Amino acid sequence: MAWGDGSVTSAALSSSASDPSELDVSGAHTYWTPGTLPVTITVKDAQAGVSTFHGTATVSSQYPAMGDSYSSGEGADWPPGGSPALAGCDWWLYQDPSGSPQDTDHIDGAYLNVSGGCVRPPFTTFHGNTCHRADTAYSHVVQRLLSDLGMTLSFVACSGDIVQDAFTAAGQVHNDQVHQGEGPQLNTVGPSTSLVTLTFGGNNLDFPGIAKNCVTSTDDYGCLNQDGEIVAGLGYNTKGGTPKDGTFTSSGFVQHPISNLQKTVVSLIGSGGRCVSPGCDLHDALVVLYRAIKAKAPGARILVLGYPHFFPAGGSGGTCEHFSSLDQKWANDRVSLVDAVISDAAAESGVAQYVDTYDALAGHEECSGDPSFTIDPNTYAVTGCTAPGRWINGIDLLAGFFGTPENLHPNPCGHLTEGTIAANAYQSPPLPDPSGIASSDSFYLTPSQKSATTTLSVPPGLTRLNITANWPTGSVALTLTDPSGVSYQPVQQGPAGQLYATWDLNRPTAGTWTLTEADTTTGDTGTITGALTINEASMPQLPPAAQVSVVSNSCGFFTDTATLFASVSHAADARVAEYLWFDDNGKPQPTSGPKGDTIKMSSVQDQYRVIVETIGTNGQHRFTTATFNPPC
Repeated sequence: MAWGDGSVTSAALSSSASDPSELDVSGAHTYWTPGTLPVTITVKDAQAGVSTFHGTATVSSQYPAMGDSYSSGEGADWPPGGSPALAGCDWWLYQDPSGSPQDTDHIDGAYLNVSGGCVRPPFTTFHGNTCHRADTAYSHVVQRLLSDLGMTLSFVACSGDIVQDAFTAAGQVHNDQVHQGEGPQLNTVGPSTSLVTLTFGGNNLDFPGIAKNCVTSTDDYGCLNQDGEIVAGLGYNTKGGTPKDGTFTSSGFVQHPISNLQKTVVSLIGSGGRCVSPGCDLHDALVVLYRAIKAKAPGARILVLGYPHFFPAGGSGGTCEHFSSLDQKWANDRVSLVDAVISDAAAESGVAQYVDTYDALAGHEECSGDPSFTIDPNTYAVTGCTAPGRWINGIDLLAGFFGTPENLHPNPCGHLTEGTIAANAYQSPPLPDPSGIASSDSFYLTPSQKSATTTLSVPPGLTRLNITANWPTGSVALTLTDPSGVSYQPVQQGPAGQLYATWDLNRPTAGTWTLTEADTTTGDTGTITGALTINEASMPQLPPAAQVSVVSNSCGFFTDTATLFASVSHAADARVAEYLWFDDNGKPQPTSGPKGDTIKMSSVQDQYRVIVETIGTNGQHRFTTATFNPPC
């Protein structure tokens, strides 16, 4: 029996119970990918010859959609040009039939008035749709675009969730009653899972709190006052003037066993869940999460989406949704940095695929006009997204930060675009061995060839390397050996030598490595084809922070004048393209000196507040703030 996915097994013949003159043919096979596949049965008889029968196997599967508000559809309920009422109660799209059956996912119709607003019942256990799952969320788009694969959506993404919610019931993580009924998101993942999509990390970094502080700040650079927290929380060195300043200093290399996962994640992030200080390791916690999903669903494709940038590239040139031009650039660059950490964690895990959504809203960011989409109330299909207008919700100060977290979240058009990107990623698996280290992208084990060897040429100077082998059918034993003959065991692999194996190599020895593949399948099999994916560390280096000091200061009757000097370590100086100075009102100042590292400014305030923006050759931004009390 040829099962259509490359696997061939022996069939059993037996007399038919209904007609002894006929024979029944039977066989069993485990599929790890969904869809409709051709099945061919070949019967060889000494007298009758060879008979071939054709059929199909329809393989259904589960699609858990995990994550935080950017996956749940927070904000995807707004009618065009509308504004929010009470969070979770302002529109019918937050009632999602594919999510949890608990009351955190539905608003009982008896409690909705005719205008769509929310009427609280007289008891306190009613919490409405706390998770804000929307029928227009990107996971629904993915399910529609991949409908021919027969995947059943299990929608568990929840607004406000952090990495810990994947492992622990939300009520325990958030210590509240409004998440009742929300169990660990990983509970929906299992052997029948063929696809998982997710976004995690934004709430661990306190995206909502940072955005609120940006908007409600009284100066023009409210975001920058928090830059040190978010950069340190991502695992970057933030000590100005040192050679390692601006470099990624997380352990960056996970060797945590896939056991006692809750304890492992808490040890990496902390029990509070927030990651806004040095010592937090969001990167490694994400690696543990992706590998935990793969351990429960060995046949699943794990698509990890990043976050989209909010504002036009380089800023809008003026104030946009209460964000100054400087804060807009900061927000975009920090989203890019968060995405880089998520992307590297997915690559290092060896089992997840990063889906780049940073430019998903390009041309339709904030301040690009009001949206004009329409939604079919029967199918939830979104149309009108080709028209000008933003695909992201703006800031409503009155209802926004005091009533709903929907601000700065994609609207239905944004989710339509992200869902299309994710579905295309599923249909286009990553290319094997993008590094070029392996001598072959694939290995083949035919029924007559039970072993094969692939050589890998590892260059010197690598800090870490991940090697992952994937194969859809059969069982394979793999041995990875370095140039000195030392063998390495996979840090994680599929059950009984099936499907995948991944290795972490910390500072691998340069030279020729070998990967030996041996077919250990019990019984017959077809040709086993495996793909090799090799990932090196790819964390971006930020420009160094500058140390700012007062060279001279003079006092006047109305204004004070000071000469300020910025410096970085000599070793890091090559990474600085320029310094940009801003006065105590956040207004840009002309630069002076070879790199603009000195400036003379006047102040009418009681103190100087100077912002230095260093722009690296890779386009990444770094900001430091310095405050001086004039000695006058």
